[in-house]
Amino acid sequence: MLINLNNVVEKYYQFWTRLADTKSKVRILPIDFNTSWTRIIWIQKKYFLGAFFCETLIQIFYTLVPLFIGAIIEQQRFSLFVYLTGAWLLAIVGEFAGIYCSILLQMQCINSIQYNAYQFFLCVDPLYHTLRSSGKLFAKIERGARAYEDFLDLFMLDLVPTVMSIFTVIASFLWIDVRLGLLCFILLLVIAVANITLSLLTGAAFEKKLIDADDSVKALSVESLTQVQLVRSAFATNEIARKAYNKNNKLMFTESTAWVASSASTLITRILYLGSIFILGTAVIKAILSGTVSTLIGTTILLAYIRGTYEIIKIGRRLRKLLKSVTRISDLFLFVRTFGKQSFPVLSNQLSKQALHEVEEKIDSPTITISITNLDFEYNTKAKIFESHHLSLEAPATKTNKLYGIIGPSGMGKTTLLSIIGGQLKPSKGSITINGIDVYSIDDSLRKRLVAIQGQIASSLSGTLRSNLLLGLPHDKQVYTDKEMVQTLKEVGLWSIFEEKDGLNTLIGESGLTISGGQRQRLNFAGLYLRAMYYNPRVILIDEPTSSLDEISEKAITTMISHLAQHAITLVIAHRIKTIENAIGIMDFSLLSEDKDIKFYNLVDLEKKSLYYRRLIQGHIKLDI
Repeated sequence: MLINLNNVVEKYYQFWTRLADTKSKVRILPIDFNTSWTRIIWIQKKYFLGAFFCETLIQIFYTLVPLFIGAIIEQQRFSLFVYLTGAWLLAIVGEFAGIYCSILLQMQCINSIQYNAYQFFLCVDPLYHTLRSSGKLFAKIERGARAYEDFLDLFMLDLVPTVMSIFTVIASFLWIDVRLGLLCFILLLVIAVANITLSLLTGAAFEKKLIDADDSVKALSVESLTQVQLVRSAFATNEIARKAYNKNNKLMFTESTAWVASSASTLITRILYLGSIFILGTAVIKAILSGTVSTLIGTTILLAYIRGTYEIIKIGRRLRKLLKSVTRISDLFLFVRTFGKQSFPVLSNQLSKQALHEVEEKIDSPTITISITNLDFEYNTKAKIFESHHLSLEAPATKTNKLYGIIGPSGMGKTTLLSIIGGQLKPSKGSITINGIDVYSIDDSLRKRLVAIQGQIASSLSGTLRSNLLLGLPHDKQVYTDKEMVQTLKEVGLWSIFEEKDGLNTLIGESGLTISGGQRQRLNFAGLYLRAMYYNPRVILIDEPTSSLDEISEKAITTMISHLAQHAITLVIAHRIKTIENAIGIMDFSLLSEDKDIKFYNLVDLEKKSLYYRRLIQGHIKLDI
């Protein structure tokens, strides 16, 4: 029975999928956050205008229905009732057409905003992410996208029908009796002005505070939950929970106060509206007594007034919600504009076929070169890392050992240099080339064939062990067998941990197996190793690969690094001197303050030149990270 029900549900789904055919009608639209937020609506003007005209005509018809019925009864003609029924049927179909256009419009707005915002934050220079809370980022994207839905719903399904009904009622009163029409207009104008004024005051007083309070809650919630292990290990749970309580309490207080103020303005409007019915009803009765209008017409027009204008008591609240939606959309657009910038290609490459061919030839050059000229980089004016520095390094691709080490006191810019060479931090001045190719003029599809990088911070994505290992590799074909991935995990000493779980399908991170910092570091290195073996990049950059490892794991990783160094120039920032004991050259950052040329020295020359290195090998100091 259950199987049959599932089949019915699936067939029902397939039926509507084929009938609606939305796949051919909706798509993700490009959005430029530097232009007006209304542009995405204008791009879909056929859907917007279709929904607008359908809703307008239908609302006029529904408002006039009481008058039509009154006229039919007064004339006692059955044929007119048949015509009215037919017109009503057309109105129902037209209403569905309007809703259909509105659905397509909303879906493209919501999903286009979400995707384009996600794409922007994915491609913006990584440096800018360090300055912002990811929780606030998620909150603004979600609010901004849903605000489009609220805006279009309120405009198309609430404000437009309400306004058209009101104007239709006023026009009807004017057609029947000018004095009644003017009275109707004045009464509705007073109600609308009072309601809109109160609602706008409420919005102006509370909306910005609500956004700030919501941002604050989201920022703390996301950050603390994504870093829950750090919070727990620091025994900061009580402090974080107390902060979350206070922030949620502030949001709840602000939001509830806003709703009370909004409800009070609606209450005042309802009292005014009741007064308008009394005044207008009195005027209609007087008109009937004077013979200006018949009893039937007077009754139907008063019913039309109640039927067509009752929503005026909500017009202020709806306008406030409309402006709230506009504020939230504008807030997202402003946030994106001021968040940061994408200063180099990431997703798409604009190179011509000829230029692309030339780049590919350079990648496969028999000599591997790294060239840095006139390098300037600073995080801020007080933290200038590089100023007019140069680096030139080359090695034959066939050379069996191309391992180079990097040492030096902490905070000197070792990690920054790897990030610059690896296409992560574009310098404010200077050029970075590998095999004559500007690292910042190509996109990631070419960049990953040129360079592979493992960062200093060990991290992993929520998902399976397999998906973490294959991150950055093609998903449309099998690039490694399970046996090859298991072998790599064995080499880094991780397989025994996952073998007793679900193997390569073991979930790690959120909702899965929690792994230590050292295990995550080895997993990151395994992923780097697989990417490097597949793409065969010219340069491999590794930042402190053994900083959290024991000696046995360090030896295994060091052996694999030596293997990588057979295929590419491999630069390693070392936590332990053993990691780079086979390096053919070492860069000492303690020398950069007196020399603008960034050089790699052999061990003999480095010992002569560097006091830091001499003290290091003599055991007077530990290797800084």
